[in-house]
Amino acid sequence: MRNRIKVKADLAGVSMNEAIVRLLEQEFPEPLTIDRRVRRLLTSIEFLKGIGDADYIVDDLIKGVRETLEEIAGGKFDEADEGQRQKISESLRQWDREQTQADNADEIVEKLRRRGPVDKF
Repeated sequence: MRNRIKVKADLAGVSMNEAIVRLLEQEFPEPLTIDRRVRRLLTSIEFLKGIGDADYIVDDLIKGVRETLEEIAGGKFDEADEGQRQKISESLRQWDREQTQADNADEIVEKLRRRGPVDKF
């Protein structure tokens, strides 16, 4: 094992100790706090402002917000108390209901478009 670590360290141009620390940090990352997670999302928003229209980035940002809220509601972060987790859970359920309604409305609009113009009586 020592030889494998030595080879990896040499390839990376670092000491063996530094290579070991890097591997340990990858295997045992520092716990992510709500604050750090929100700062990452805010950074994404700032990036979006700078580039204009980029649907894939918006979708990724929405996914990140959703995952963060789900993790808070699921108790992954000790910083949120039970009352806050319950409020977030209810907000997520409301978000799901609204998304379902929006998806249904999109389907109706698409069906009407495919049908073509409607004759007036």
